[in-house]
Amino acid sequence: MPAAAPELKSGNNAEDMTKHRTASHPSADGWRHALFEHIPVAIIVSSPETGAIIAANPKACRVLGYTEVRLRSLRTADIFVATGDPGFPVAQESGNATREFRGELTFRCADGALLPVELNRSWFAGADDSSACINAFTPLSDRTVAETVQQQSSTTGSRPILDNMSRPAMDLALRESEQRLRAATEVAALGVWAWDRSADVLTWDDRMRAIHGVSTDMEPTIAAWGQMIHPDDRAAVAITTQKVMATDRQVSVEYRVVHRDGTTHSVLCSGGVVNAGAGGMTHQLGVCLDVTELRRAEESLSRLAAIIDAATDAIVSTKFDGVITSWNPGAEKLYGHRAGDVLGHNVFDLVPPGQRALMPGFIERIRDGETIKLPDLRWTTPEQRQVDLAITLAPIPDRAGQWAGISSVAHDITQRKRAEAAVAESEARMKAVIENTSDLIWSVDRQYQLLVANAACLESTQRALWSTICCGSRYSMRLGSLLPGNCGFPTMMRR
Repeated sequence: MPAAAPELKSGNNAEDMTKHRTASHPSADGWRHALFEHIPVAIIVSSPETGAIIAANPKACRVLGYTEVRLRSLRTADIFVATGDPGFPVAQESGNATREFRGELTFRCADGALLPVELNRSWFAGADDSSACINAFTPLSDRTVAETVQQQSSTTGSRPILDNMSRPAMDLALRESEQRLRAATEVAALGVWAWDRSADVLTWDDRMRAIHGVSTDMEPTIAAWGQMIHPDDRAAVAITTQKVMATDRQVSVEYRVVHRDGTTHSVLCSGGVVNAGAGGMTHQLGVCLDVTELRRAEESLSRLAAIIDAATDAIVSTKFDGVITSWNPGAEKLYGHRAGDVLGHNVFDLVPPGQRALMPGFIERIRDGETIKLPDLRWTTPEQRQVDLAITLAPIPDRAGQWAGISSVAHDITQRKRAEAAVAESEARMKAVIENTSDLIWSVDRQYQLLVANAACLESTQRALWSTICCGSRYSMRLGSLLPGNCGFPTMMRR
């Protein structure tokens, strides 16, 4: 995780870099640390001379309930409980602390509880004459402390947690774990990086280069990494890096990078400080993930959620079995139930009894991808208002494109219905007036095509002519054929 470029120098001395890579390759140190951190076996590393705890992996901390800082302030004698097995030396100063032990014993947890475990203890000597005891253990969750002590006192051997903790076996475990970790990072599209702070040597894998839009032969440096970060994000990255330095804890930061093709990508970077080797050489190790598409999807979902929340329509989503999965504010107002009261309940309970028998057929059609517009429905609101609803049901696809549920959109059409009724009533009144008046009333278009003629026209002095010409086709005749040519009406119409 890089700091701002001006604050960190770049390693330009090729000779120093070569020496460091030969002495302690940061990538290898990183893999070993990753194994130590993620292996599903609790491990405590202690001094063979004093029993002081040097390190403990997260699994050991979780099992015993200690923080790593607290464990590193203790000795193994503080947490190992006497087992009655003379083969295991509890007192580290006994001189026999370095010999191997495989068996079952009891640990004292942070809360004082006694925990029976299977322990495999081995001694390793480093290349620099340093040494350490590796205490690998697994809880015996199915046995009580009394049963464990009784078994240890009545048997001469004990079941080992690991068959062999020799150097070749450990190397093999490291290689296998590295292969699994590499496969996991490739599947997860994670880029892995390691930085030796003392030599200022930065190591990237090919995925890291792809995430940052650089060629595979590009040799990364901290300064170059800092320059890749969007200027608006560099300050936040620098603050996060300082936090890592100060706390030695893993932190995450998100920043943007601009690729050579001009596209901007969002990168989520996580990392922490590790101490590799007996010399205490400090490294940073972490991973990066391109989250551009994720952020775009989140923005799209956020906009969609805002639209749904602001909509006056009642928008509800359910599974095919009717279980409600979303309920917008419009639905709360229309149906009178808060989202928290209905989520997880069955929507069929809210369907009017007269409509419930139709629902199974609707669901089967929606499963086939059909969108259904239901007949207009009269609904009574919580305020006892009668409203008319137009409801549309449509299938909801999942990420794989399969239909996963149903969306229901209910639109209040009460005002439209009232307007339609008012227009129909007005037309009926007008028709009654036209038909019952004694005046001659007709309507024509600009080509004098007759549109409407009332009954009085048929009862006029030209009734016979009207009947002859209009019979069965009075809406298709021209007005000029009914009026005298000298009446001047066509001329007035043209004006």
